[in-house]
Amino acid sequence: MIVDEGSARYDNFTMENEDHFSLCQPKSRKSNTYTRLTAFIQSTDIKKVNRTRLIEVPKMAMKLHHHLFVKVQDILRRVPAVALCGMGGIGKTTLAKLLFNKLSVDFEYTCFVELPKREINEDYMKELEGRVYSAMHHHGIKVALRGEVCDWTDLTLKRLLLVLDDIDNHRHVELLKRISSVNNCTNSRYIVTSRSLEYLNRCIVTSGDRVIEACVFNVEYLNFESSKVLFMSHAFPDPTKLSSSLTKWLDKIVTKCDGLPLTLEVIGSYLKKKDDESIWRQCLDALDEAENVSDWDERLWAKLEVSYKPLSLEEKQIFLDAATFFNNSTWNLREAKSCWRVLYGLEDIRWRTLVDLCLVYDVSEMRSIQMHEQMRSLGMKLAAAWGDNRICRTWTKKNVLSTSSNTGMKIELERLVISDAHKISELPETFGRLARLRDLHLDDMSGLQALPDTFGQLSQLSHLSIAGCNMKQELPHSFGQLPMLTILDLRSCHSVKVYPNSIAAIQRLRRLKYLLVETG
Repeated sequence: MIVDEGSARYDNFTMENEDHFSLCQPKSRKSNTYTRLTAFIQSTDIKKVNRTRLIEVPKMAMKLHHHLFVKVQDILRRVPAVALCGMGGIGKTTLAKLLFNKLSVDFEYTCFVELPKREINEDYMKELEGRVYSAMHHHGIKVALRGEVCDWTDLTLKRLLLVLDDIDNHRHVELLKRISSVNNCTNSRYIVTSRSLEYLNRCIVTSGDRVIEACVFNVEYLNFESSKVLFMSHAFPDPTKLSSSLTKWLDKIVTKCDGLPLTLEVIGSYLKKKDDESIWRQCLDALDEAENVSDWDERLWAKLEVSYKPLSLEEKQIFLDAATFFNNSTWNLREAKSCWRVLYGLEDIRWRTLVDLCLVYDVSEMRSIQMHEQMRSLGMKLAAAWGDNRICRTWTKKNVLSTSSNTGMKIELERLVISDAHKISELPETFGRLARLRDLHLDDMSGLQALPDTFGQLSQLSHLSIAGCNMKQELPHSFGQLPMLTILDLRSCHSVKVYPNSIAAIQRLRRLKYLLVETG
């Protein structure tokens, strides 16, 4: 649209000196008018594309965090990097997402990365770089979709907006330093979050050949009024008048949530549509009891556990599975539900219950399972104990030794995943005693030398994956004695020797995945 003068009524406009005729019919493609107009139209299209790549945030996030948002935005006008510091559940990630959504339209390259948590080894830096590359967007379009080889020099002197969420080790700090050094653009901006002030104080970026420390910003607790608004939005999502019997409990419970958005959301969701005064009173009693815990993390988990304890046994199992067994990007929600369908049933209803209680995030079927890091930590803590049906999902030296043979206890595993355990060189001969084992994943275990000869005793094993293992010894001859094996994954097993006769003897084998496998 061509108008006589610019106006704030228009979302985007450019001022030109030419008349209507010159604008509509430029003399040539090389004329200044044509060049400026095409550049303006392209920039408008880019902004439209970028808006489709916004990260989802809670509806009330901007209202509750607006004063913090304004402060951090003002800091980023003066310095190239800001470090958001605060305890878990206080809203650092939410604030970072709000800033990313607001600012991304003004940058050529944008990237929001949730940093992985696992053992640091020689491959860890490659994984970090891979995460950044897969999350990088150029004018709103994923760079990885182009099929091009990753070349960090493409970022040099380009306007980049980079968010690194939850820095907790020195490699994360090195990643920020390296990317900013390659970029070296004065107009780029960097946002990092962490609970650790120690790591944030080490964060530096290169901007126009100057090395600049990130400005640390402490994310504040919500005040009481904002806390009450957030709590009410979850406890009473529909406009309704609060009954007088619950009014006296409301302010007390909100106060016990300590201004932490996560606690307010979880407790508010737990009390949603509950009109029984005794439930509110018991909730307050549980929060009061949690106040006696001295360790901050343990105290927070005790408060979050208020919402976990009333779950049914099946819902608890699904939550613990989500926090432990499915805690990696290789499993999506649909695959997890297919397991829960067999084990517990009513998987869609049970999962929706967890979503409605804010114990897990609402994601699409094809995405990996997501939850707040503090909810995952709670799940890991609960899963490390021997609970209902004597099930323990995470093994440590402490809890495995506590179930020694002296107790007479028999561990009957049905599913086992061991991934990226590079220090494990062998499995015990007693491995064949896992008579009920049906699903076994030994992926990317670069240190594993061989499988035990007793492997053929796994009479119920139906799915086996040893993808990415580099065993120097051949698979045991007893491999052909696995009567129930239907799926065998040997992808990227560069050094594994497979004996065709053993594979051929597996009568029920229906699917064989292989790539770069030597045959003996």
